[in-house]
Amino acid sequence: MAHYCWYGTQTEGVCADPPEPAAYNKMIKDKAIEAMRGDLISVKFPINPEEFTLTMYTDDGKQVLIGKPNQFRFDLPSEPGYYKYRLSAVWLEKNTADYDFGIQMKG
Repeated sequence: MAHYCWYGTQTEGVCADPPEPAAYNKMIKDKAIEAMRGDLISVKFPINPEEFTLTMYTDDGKQVLIGKPNQFRFDLPSEPGYYKYRLSAVWLEKNTADYDFGIQMKG
């Protein structure tokens, strides 16, 4: 699931937003990827952005910025359960993409 803004010129671009938040979050959870303890998230871009962040959202609404020991590989949580993530990237200051996804950790 993604939302983005991409500019062809300095003033004109195309943006897309996700649907209503409750429906959007349900879609993400319904399409969660199953993973096991010790698995990693590996990030690959066709064109590397100037910057990107990976954020995990907890069930109580807190945001946890995931560190970058290896900028393109991230450890998954070891505890079973559902985890929601957002990968945010920026190219040339105003071209942005956010990709939301869920991970279901198996016990």
